[in-house]
Amino acid sequence: MKFRFPLQTVLRVRRHEEDAQKKKLAESLRVVQAVEDDIQERVNDLKKLSETPIPDAFTPKVLEMRYAYMHGLHKQRFELEKDLKKARDAAEKERVKLVENHRKTKILENLEHRQHLQFVHEENRLEQLELNEIATIRFNRNREKHHA
Repeated sequence: MKFRFPLQTVLRVRRHEEDAQKKKLAESLRVVQAVEDDIQERVNDLKKLSETPIPDAFTPKVLEMRYAYMHGLHKQRFELEKDLKKARDAAEKERVKLVENHRKTKILENLEHRQHLQFVHEENRLEQLELNEIATIRFNRNREKHHA
């Protein structure tokens, strides 16, 4: 007789849900990384701009444009920092969902394992009963031969 886990379909669904949740978490982590990269790009631009000396020949209009550009970079960075917090919060929610899905899957896997062990134990017990019965029949036959 072959072991059949009665909740196999549920286990399959749980594994599918867990895999889907892993993909959602990976996507949200990609978003976090993209925002972090954007922030780093703004930081690098600001650093380059601040390290670039201002030549004496710059006109007030050029200086005004330079400071407006710097201000724009700072503003973008500030907005990206808010986006990063939102992205990290979203990633953490996805991580919590994944942990819960994994826990549900693991419970079913453990149940399947325990039921399989019980099945094997019962199969072994029944096989031993059969062997004992065969041995008893042979013993009785041999005893009848010697007493007859």
